[in-house]
Amino acid sequence: MELYELQSCFLASVVHVYGGKLLSAKRRVRALCDLLRRVLSSECNSDHLDMSVYAEDYEELFYSNYRISVCEAAENVLNVVERFAEDFQVTLADNERGRWLRGNLDLRKIAMLIFSLSDASSRSDLLALEEGRIELSHPDAGSEALQRIVSVCRTLGVQVQFNEQAIRSEPLSISVDTRASGSDIDWFQLHPSIR
Repeated sequence: MELYELQSCFLASVVHVYGGKLLSAKRRVRALCDLLRRVLSSECNSDHLDMSVYAEDYEELFYSNYRISVCEAAENVLNVVERFAEDFQVTLADNERGRWLRGNLDLRKIAMLIFSLSDASSRSDLLALEEGRIELSHPDAGSEALQRIVSVCRTLGVQVQFNEQAIRSEPLSISVDTRASGSDIDWFQLHPSIR
C-alpha cells in the first residue's frame, strides 16, 4: 500500500461518515481534526475507546446530533491504524553500510500528521486532502498554509517542491523607516491610505 492510499483511507473514514451538518462549520471541522489527533495520541485501540473522556473539551461535537458520527469517525480512524499496522512496512536503502532496512511505520503518528497537514475548515477541504490536494486559494492564508505544510512534511522527512525547487520556510524580518533622512515628515501621516 502506498502512503497516498493510506492517507485516503484515513480521510475517507472521516469524510464519508454521515454527520448531517457536522462538517459544514469551520469550528467543528477544526475541532474534529484536533479530537482525532488526541484520540490517536492516546494509544487506545478501537475496542477500548471511551469517547466520553473528550466530551467536556469538545462539547459541540458531542451534542446529540453529532455524537454518533464523531464516535464513528474516531473508531474508523483507529480501525484503519489497526487494519494496516502489521502489514504497512517500508524498505529503505542504507547507502553508508550497503544494506537494505525493513521496518514498520508508526501509523498513529502518520495519521496525526495527515490531520495536521492542512488547516481543514470544511468538508471540501477534507475531500481535497483525501485526494492529495491542499487548496491555497486565499492569499492571506496561503503563506500560513504553506508554512504548515513544509513544517509537517519536514517532520515526515519529506521535501516539498514547487517547479522542482525546494520550498523552505525562513523567518523574515522587515523594518520600515517612515521618516525621510534629515526630515521630521512622517509619510504615514501625509498619506493615511498607506497601511
